Amino acid sequence: MKVVILVGDGQSVDHGRALATADWLKSNGAVIYGIANGDGPRLSELTQLASSPDSQYVLQLGDIPTVSDTLLDRLCNP
Repeated sequence: MKVVILVGDGQSVDHGRALATADWLKSNGAVIYGIANGDGPRLSELTQLASSPDSQYVLQLGDIPTVSDTLLDRLCNP
């Protein structure tokens, strides 16, 4: 399994390019986790870039140990 972990605020400089790259990665077998960080992250963009369903692949970075535990669980027990 190919896994991409995208950490960002959901405000890319070039949304079109980011979306095209994410679509290419997913069409080539990658799973993309979107991890929101920063003040007021724009989740709408991260949900477009991440794999579906959002509830599985989009996380908010509030507590690093919780995020790392969640990622490890989801990666090791798909």
